[in-house]
Amino acid sequence: MIPCTGTVRETQQSNRAFNGGNHSYLVRFRVHVPGRPDYESSQDPVLDPVQVVKIVAVSKNYSCRVGRSNPHRLRIDWDNPFPASPTPEQPK
Repeated sequence: MIPCTGTVRETQQSNRAFNGGNHSYLVRFRVHVPGRPDYESSQDPVLDPVQVVKIVAVSKNYSCRVGRSNPHRLRIDWDNPFPASPTPEQPK
């Protein structure tokens, strides 16, 4: 599998709930693989409330890995979003 970056574009909670307050979500995102054109994809992962808060409040960018021969075979690390971009410093 090849390293990539997934940027969440939209999340939508489904009506499927699981133990512990987890829900299935439809997540649409843009995938960036260095040296290849970006493309759109989607998944319906089961996410816990903390993971959803991270998507909404912390960062929309996640480390992922993509299959060499199948660009829609993705593994996204939902527990480790990239840090949000820092705010540029104001001149003093």
